[in-house]
Amino acid sequence: MRSVAYQARIVDDVLTEVLCEFPAVMLIGARGVGKTTTAARHVDVIVRLDSEREAGAFRVDPDAALDRVPGRVLLDEWQATPQILGAVKRAVDAGASPGRFILTGSVAGPSLPGAWPGTGRVLTVRQYGMTIAERRGSGKPILNWLLEPRRETPSTERLADYVALALRGGFPSSPDAGAGGGAARFFASYVGAVVERDVRDVGRDRTRFARYLAAYALTSGTVVADQTLLVAAGIDRRTGLAYERLLEELHLVTTLPAWSTNSLVRLSRRPKRHLADVALGVGLLGWTVDRVLADAHVFGRVLETFVVSQTVPELVRDAVPARPFHLRQDDGRREIDLLLELPGGDVIAIEVKATAAPTPRDGRHLAWLRDSIGARFRSGLVLHTGPDTYRLGDRIVATPVSSLWAS
Repeated sequence: MRSVAYQARIVDDVLTEVLCEFPAVMLIGARGVGKTTTAARHVDVIVRLDSEREAGAFRVDPDAALDRVPGRVLLDEWQATPQILGAVKRAVDAGASPGRFILTGSVAGPSLPGAWPGTGRVLTVRQYGMTIAERRGSGKPILNWLLEPRRETPSTERLADYVALALRGGFPSSPDAGAGGGAARFFASYVGAVVERDVRDVGRDRTRFARYLAAYALTSGTVVADQTLLVAAGIDRRTGLAYERLLEELHLVTTLPAWSTNSLVRLSRRPKRHLADVALGVGLLGWTVDRVLADAHVFGRVLETFVVSQTVPELVRDAVPARPFHLRQDDGRREIDLLLELPGGDVIAIEVKATAAPTPRDGRHLAWLRDSIGARFRSGLVLHTGPDTYRLGDRIVATPVSSLWAS
């Protein structure tokens, strides 16, 4: 079988840095985003705790089993043997060397019975789905570019290209969203596995959870009332809160809190919900490139969610990362799709427009925010589907979506 070359991930540099300082690191993220493959490059030994043969000794006496493993060790799928966390805690307390343990798993938090978060002893690092920049080997620091957006060559990507890239998703093993049925089968299988395995493991109703996830996908990229999702799934508020928490613990969603400041009034406090990977809509809703292109409203939400999935993963590069938000006035007259608040309070604001030639009118909400908060407004971008980069106003630039990964 032909081996596939490893593609460097954003989180590789983060792991290299933190493993020099911390004895235990937990690499979290959705199933299938490449956590084990990435972590394996930073260790000497891999222990697969979802394998009965390898996990037996760690269930009987996890402390002694850990002592027998030399060097840096990857404890893969730790949630299958949750008692390993206590042994890691005790090893850290006893003075384990930097980089001694990496733990990988796809569920974290109170939904897993017996889980211990490792607060104060295990550093948590999140790995997101593979971005286009990672696929294409572009290593530019995204925040530096967002502060001074520029592009020398026109983009060659067009509408269908963006949709195809979005529906390919961030799973390294997912197929292209072409004319064949491979992508549909892949994502239908992925969603089915989540519902059948992860939801069952935490004792949730699989049918209602699947309905809730489908409703979530339909509203990805919108500010929607909780009741809308509850009615669509046929559940009460308490169950809805539990389902949303589970989606977050499975790392299948990205929730953007509402941004606020004392200098602005009547800002909405509702979060904006996104699928962490818009390609999940292939398995949940049967999306294809042609179907998305045929519906302007769906295309707009797909493009916005895609931009969020390409931007938020880059934030893990920094020790004190920028925080992602959205902004919306209660009356809906002004909205900004993605707002990154830098340490210190300055902001970068991003609008996503499904147009090939945005005008200053497309950046009017950015101009309003700039004029409202003054020097705190560092940069505004209108990301669009056309080829060119040009200025729309003071600190506001229109640039193609593909600039997020162009070298």
